[in-house]
Amino acid sequence: MERRIYIAGPMRGKPLCNVLEFFRAVKWLKSNPLYLHGTKVVFTDNTIVNPMQDALESGLDLENGEDIPFIKIISGDLKQLDTCTDIVFLDGWEDSCGSTIEYLAAKSSGRIYMWEFMYSCMTGKIQDMVELPSIDVTINQV
Repeated sequence: MERRIYIAGPMRGKPLCNVLEFFRAVKWLKSNPLYLHGTKVVFTDNTIVNPMQDALESGLDLENGEDIPFIKIISGDLKQLDTCTDIVFLDGWEDSCGSTIEYLAAKSSGRIYMWEFMYSCMTGKIQDMVELPSIDVTINQV
């Protein structure tokens, strides 16, 4: 089975909707193989699911990020997530309603491996990727 990885992270309220971090993650994933139970996994453009790319193609306005209704975005994201075997979380995902929903969906499926990027304190850039331990997440009402 071919592995597919979904990138989850905050968009709303971030400068330019966090677009740079999503594309940095794609670049990092294509450059760094993942070792899962001793098996080397290499990700390519065809096996990396970047919801930011789809949001941009759907008309996301990077200046304010509010042009596409949240329910439309998250429903499309969850459909994409359902095609994946892995999910990786960008920095700050815990404070994102959408990423929290994606986390809960991945966790409840029981079939998706969850990863989190580790960032270098010195550069602020992705340093490594580690398996995300199962954690309890609560959704705060807005």
